[in-house]
Amino acid sequence: EVYRYVLASRDRDLVPLSDELAFVRSYHRMLALRFGSGVQLMTDDSLRGANVAGMVPPLALQTLLENAVKHNRTGDADPLIVSIGLRGDTLHVSNPLRARSSALPSSGLGLKNLDERCRLLTGRALTVKRTDATFEVQLPLVETRVQRPTASA
Repeated sequence: EVYRYVLASRDRDLVPLSDELAFVRSYHRMLALRFGSGVQLMTDDSLRGANVAGMVPPLALQTLLENAVKHNRTGDADPLIVSIGLRGDTLHVSNPLRARSSALPSSGLGLKNLDERCRLLTGRALTVKRTDATFEVQLPLVETRVQRPTASA
């Protein structure tokens, strides 16, 4: 499923949010093979419908989930919880900060590349908020517009 989505979305600038959410859930199931219950994915109830509106760059949520796992401790006894929520016209992806003892300094390249893609495709940048306890990225959504037929005279 993961590989199919990567291939199907590689030539697309934006994908429906509902497709991206289904993909990140598949990607999370793959992470569970490696980390067991050490990484958990929580999504707001507003994101559970199959027809969630909006478009995002493909693989954006996978990048953010991968980033959280790369930079934080995971474990069955104290799992890393990555939360995804919808607030207005942005997706909020957050996780507690639990620095790995073996982590190398981050180059920030993954977030930088995603930010550039968002700027080009949506006209809006990522918003990154870091506190002592949490890391949050706000991902801009592109509104999907339904074209309505015009009345002919």
